[in-house]
Amino acid sequence: PMEYVPVQTPIREVSVTSSTSGKHSKKLPDPTPLSNGLDPTFESWRIQMKGKLRANSDYFPTEEDRMFYTFNRTTGDAQKHLLSRFDEDSLLRFTTATEMIQHLASIYINPNKIRDARYNYNKLTMRTGQAFIEFQTLFLHLAGEAQIPPGSLRLDLYDKLTVQLQTPIAAMLEDLDTYEKLSGRCQSLDTELKRITTRIERQKQFKSSSGPEVTARSISGPTLPIATQNRYAILDPEKPRLG
Repeated sequence: PMEYVPVQTPIREVSVTSSTSGKHSKKLPDPTPLSNGLDPTFESWRIQMKGKLRANSDYFPTEEDRMFYTFNRTTGDAQKHLLSRFDEDSLLRFTTATEMIQHLASIYINPNKIRDARYNYNKLTMRTGQAFIEFQTLFLHLAGEAQIPPGSLRLDLYDKLTVQLQTPIAAMLEDLDTYEKLSGRCQSLDTELKRITTRIERQKQFKSSSGPEVTARSISGPTLPIATQNRYAILDPEKPRLG
């Protein structure tokens, strides 16, 4: 008998195309329009704009598209600063979106920013009752703007603490040899001190709301009427009569 040989059907190669080919990148939120450099600040707006133009570059195929988008992300005074050089008839017309952002930077960035920040940093001290985490946020913000060397932060922080925090920290300052160790201990200590203060305040409130102290006279029982006291005095002639 003839041997059966299975016939193999050749496999046809199928080209696979990515389902994402030809699609735009994931669109980032549009930055809040810049108005007067306060809310949002120019620095925040600039960071968001650069990120948007870079991450969604496929939405802006030409430099004109990038320039129009930048202009559209301004309003109020900021847009007025761009308008005269954005118009197509302008002799000094902007040529790139980067140039537009740099022009706004020359207006909204304080040239004495570092000097002013250093002045405020030197004046900064922690207020009595202020939460350490709130103080530390401001401390690090000013330190960054003033470009304070990282190696100076540890002792600067200690010098700016309240006496209430400095006193218990002083004995362990040598062991807290990094900023991270010192700030971590300050935060823990500040939390514990606030708990103790809250407990003391509650005890004071409890004492003030409990009323006047109870005296021995108020718990000695009722006083006998005068007539009853006189009757007992007859039985005991040596005892002086009342009334």
